[in-house]
Amino acid sequence: MFAYLLSMTLIWWPYTVKDIEATEIVPRRFTKRLPKFSALPYTERLKRLNLLSLELRRLHANLICSYKILFIIIMHFISGSKAHKNTASKKTETN
Repeated sequence: MFAYLLSMTLIWWPYTVKDIEATEIVPRRFTKRLPKFSALPYTERLKRLNLLSLELRRLHANLICSYKILFIIIMHFISGSKAHKNTASKKTETN
């Protein structure tokens, strides 16, 4: 279930407090059941386990996706302009 929630971050972005809390219940309950972690607050459990909250993971995943989209668009634009220059220079050479 946890992996499924993470995979859906780019499709479904919970923005209401109710939805965010509902998705955070899964890791909260899981980390609370670990030995020696039940008395610790959620943020401390995450720190000790070296984990990020689901909200921060969603933000991280969306930033990476945005970067990839932007990078692909820029690379497509650059490669397209180079291809355009190459065809233009070939036309002038033949004339």
